[in-house]
Amino acid sequence: MRIVDGQKESEWSWNRELTGHFGNNSPGLRGSFRAPPPGQPVSEPYDDKNLKLGAKVEDLNDPVARKNFRVVVIKPEEVEQLDISDPTTARRQVYTYDEATAEWKHKETWP
Repeated sequence: MRIVDGQKESEWSWNRELTGHFGNNSPGLRGSFRAPPPGQPVSEPYDDKNLKLGAKVEDLNDPVARKNFRVVVIKPEEVEQLDISDPTTARRQVYTYDEATAEWKHKETWP
């Protein structure tokens, strides 16, 4: 993530970003953040007053679902694409981000 328009920097906030990503999910998927702990044996107790399977969450500020919801930011510095579908023309594409120019450099290499 990087600042593209410095004039709009003050408009951005983590809370708004989290709410936007949470809201982009369907009510059923948002409800999955109100499910019992994944991987926990069903014989063990859990908070059955707030957690249940198949819940649908309409409220974008649901406290239980939002507590379990996360957004992860991945900031790649290098990305590779490998095409070995035809061994006679196999190639690797390497893209490297240049911080100084804020651009991606491309290089085609042997696999």
